[in-house]
Amino acid sequence: MAGDKCRVRVRLDHLSDGSCYVGVAEGPSGLNHELRLAAAATLDALRQLVKAMDLPVRFDLAEVAVFEAFGKRGVMVSIKAAYQNEARSLLGFAPVEEEAARSVAIAVLSATNRFFAVA
Repeated sequence: MAGDKCRVRVRLDHLSDGSCYVGVAEGPSGLNHELRLAAAATLDALRQLVKAMDLPVRFDLAEVAVFEAFGKRGVMVSIKAAYQNEARSLLGFAPVEEEAARSVAIAVLSATNRFFAVA
């Protein structure tokens, strides 16, 4: 993409049936934008998964933030989730490793995996 644009792709493999879902998000480049795009791409893949499972679950990205605690960097995501008549605010965390976008995807999955137990 052009120097001022970024595209992030996230692939989720559903181990129980071997299917995979690829989420994509595009937007401006820059670290903060790219982290938000990584979260958006992960949610895009999750939306495909819940649609295939015929679950009426909705996910919306609220915030993505990088923080430092105990001398280490981490990433935190806030996601709004809805299932039937229940709405929740979900939080996920992950340490920032070499690939910050991968860390964001892990934080999104960390936030949403507990919600799937409800759905």
